[in-house]
Amino acid sequence: MKKLIVFLSCCAPVMFAQRATVGYLDSAPIPTELATLLLEGLAIGLAIYVYLGISLSMLARKTGTPGAGGAWIPILNLILMCRIARKPAAFAWWLLIPFINVIAFVAIWVAIARIRGKSPALAFLILLPPVSIAVPWIMASGPANHSSLPSAASAAPRPGVTTAICPACGRPECVTEEFCGYTGHRIRARAAGEISF
Repeated sequence: MKKLIVFLSCCAPVMFAQRATVGYLDSAPIPTELATLLLEGLAIGLAIYVYLGISLSMLARKTGTPGAGGAWIPILNLILMCRIARKPAAFAWWLLIPFINVIAFVAIWVAIARIRGKSPALAFLILLPPVSIAVPWIMASGPANHSSLPSAASAAPRPGVTTAICPACGRPECVTEEFCGYTGHRIRARAAGEISF
């Protein structure tokens, strides 16, 4: 065994050196099959990117969420999804963590389904790879429903009772929060030393 190790340690560098001079390690042209496969993958990836951009911008317009152009910019499209779902933009960090992002995506699509007036169970289709591509389009289909957004009149306080209301949505529920729970807009700055999740 020791002789075999000595033989391989002495001869292996020589064998690789000979192969390098013969041309085994030189770069060879990419086979046409591989180039075709790469081009098809790029075309499919670009088509999915355009499809998701159109779907997210339609969702943003139909839910009255500002910043529909963010659907075309990586990372901003995740923040736009959070805003459409009426979640704080900081929620997008959860979408970047492996395994946790699956739960976060389902939570976002459930919230979007509720806002769009669709069944929240429909959002669980995002977990099925062949069907998941249809979920954004299903959520974006149908008429715009700005009625899902709260109005200031619906949160009118009772006579004689003074309560603080959110400047973004006009409801008292999210006054103590950093972001409005309905519109996703920042309503107050963080205090020094306050940690936001």
